[in-house]
Amino acid sequence: MLAVEHAESLAFVQEKFSVFYANHDLSVPDVHRREFGFGLHKKIDFRHKAFRTNAELNAYFRQNAPLFASYSTALYEFPDARPMEKKVFMGSDLVFDIDKPTRDFAHEHNEIFCVECFGRVKKDSMKIVDYLQDDFGFKGVAVNFSGNKGFHFHLRSQEIRGLSQDSRRQLTEYLTGPESIFIAGEEKGRDTDLRGPSEKTRGWGKKFFDYAFAFIELASVGELKEKGLRGRNAEEFFLRKKGVLELMREGKWRFAPKKFWDAIYAEFKNENGVGVDAHVTLDLARLIRIPGSLHGETGLAARVVEPGRLPEFALRDAVVFSAGEKTINVLPQIDIALDFPERLFLKKNEPCEVSLASGLFLMCKGKATLLLREKNW
Repeated sequence: MLAVEHAESLAFVQEKFSVFYANHDLSVPDVHRREFGFGLHKKIDFRHKAFRTNAELNAYFRQNAPLFASYSTALYEFPDARPMEKKVFMGSDLVFDIDKPTRDFAHEHNEIFCVECFGRVKKDSMKIVDYLQDDFGFKGVAVNFSGNKGFHFHLRSQEIRGLSQDSRRQLTEYLTGPESIFIAGEEKGRDTDLRGPSEKTRGWGKKFFDYAFAFIELASVGELKEKGLRGRNAEEFFLRKKGVLELMREGKWRFAPKKFWDAIYAEFKNENGVGVDAHVTLDLARLIRIPGSLHGETGLAARVVEPGRLPEFALRDAVVFSAGEKTINVLPQIDIALDFPERLFLKKNEPCEVSLASGLFLMCKGKATLLLREKNW
């Protein structure tokens, strides 16, 4: 069920959403080929809706003010037909979704909304943009804040829309990083002629080559031992470092055991791999949030972000309601400590005044109920 179960709170949230949609136009590419789904009591109460134009879509928003609004990544000849087979599939956008940090990190996690987790997700999102543009050479990457915890990445070219699920799976695995990057021959139980990326390798392999090369070039005997080389092996490796680096340039990594290089690779992968929601990428009929629409769990806008401006994007950029003056009275359902949309320390069942942005945020999260409508100044 939707977090906003309190009837008056729900009515208030929907009223404010209605005001927003009365003053903001949404635009969906190829709108007449998309299936749409909407929700008030949950993320998708119903689907199989279709619109001929963006004007029709915006008229729907102004009349109904849904709390959740999604559209299909797929394009169809008959998008409102049912069952699904009758829609006639015409291809699907390539979409990546990230809404949580790829790896754990030490911090004081906020269960209601963690600003620190969002900061990590944004950093991972910047890596995704780099991979899509630099490694894959994709043009026209469209990025939007999800309206809650993460970001969506859309690719809509005709060539992209024809990608198979297997190809899409390979792309998600590339973002995470391959399990192994070395090939070793075997001779009497020992690794021989170990091969890996060279100076001329591209993509993920080149990134690792640069990382490993820089480490070996500067590593002391002690640092080599920390990575798994022991005793005389580390000392001999250090003395032959110049030759090792030359062989690495050629893709030859045989002067240390594979487990030594694997340890360095594991460290690199942990720092550089990005975990996306593979289900979103592989589901060719996925419904995903409409860019620019409001998110019913936060009251924030799913802002479109230019890829190059992603480093500058801040959560405040998604706030569309007043975050300054305290104008509404709410009743917290739990003890609340928040840094966003404003700094709040609230006690359970103790009425308090908050800004409109914070009040809507807490009501959408189901953590507070409305006590007093906006003051009539």
